[in-house]
Amino acid sequence: MSPMLQTLEHQRAQAPPVVPVNVKECERCSWQQVCGSELHAADDVSLVTGVGYPEWDLHRHLGNPTTAALAALDVENSSSDGCTWC
Repeated sequence: MSPMLQTLEHQRAQAPPVVPVNVKECERCSWQQVCGSELHAADDVSLVTGVGYPEWDLHRHLGNPTTAALAALDVENSSSDGCTWC
């Protein structure tokens, strides 16, 4: 296999460079149905009302990428920034 094909195969195996996230601009986007079905299938935290890009990014970083993970957070016993492992 040529080096170029090896590079392409390696890139394909990596995480996608862009992932869907539900933001206010989605209402006007022609990809809304495509991304929407991916978001619902993944139970993405961006589907929660009030979760915008900054919150989505934070929850993914903290290991809470789904609505189920968000609902399972113990806010009574966590630090003020929402980090349960800090």
